[in-house]
Amino acid sequence: MSTDNRSENPRGAVREGRVSGHKEGRCTMSINCFISGLLLVMLACLVLAPSPLQARPGERLRLVIFDMELQDVSHEGELRGKRDDETARIALLSAELRKLIGETQRYEIVDVTAAAAESAEQRPLRSCNGCDIEIARRFGASQSLLGIVYKVSNLILEIHLYLRDTNTGQVINHMHANIRGNNNTSWLHGLRWLIRNRLVPSE
Repeated sequence: MSTDNRSENPRGAVREGRVSGHKEGRCTMSINCFISGLLLVMLACLVLAPSPLQARPGERLRLVIFDMELQDVSHEGELRGKRDDETARIALLSAELRKLIGETQRYEIVDVTAAAAESAEQRPLRSCNGCDIEIARRFGASQSLLGIVYKVSNLILEIHLYLRDTNTGQVINHMHANIRGNNNTSWLHGLRWLIRNRLVPSE
């Protein structure tokens, strides 16, 4: 009577299956390990690469600083319009803003004097639908800064600084301070506090 060796030796068949499965498992594990390693390397590169919003070591970000603006919503402003002393105070604050940021050594301030006429024509820049970003981008700046003094009354005022990424137009830092008193001293104090505590916070 003939016999079927395959049916009499089930252990051999199982053994063959184990060997084949083991080889296939090792192959699959090797591929998975390779993919995992590749993903880890890519992740490490993303973590270590400098952000477009951050300067490389020894490099300063190119920044356009626009002249500050006054947004007067006070009853006095509605009745009397612009005041010469406030116009002069805005110019004072704009010069102080550039001086303070220059002293931080974090930024290369980009001169956009060539676009002064264009900026003046578009003012207020706070509501020009991104024209300030277009100007800053055209001059090769990676960021732009626009400051606004918001006047509620001669006693209650606010200073707002908007730091934007010129690639996206998004605000990356909104700095804000309340000030009391419509005079040079209070305006300068508020601006200096913002730069010291919000733009360049203490380590």
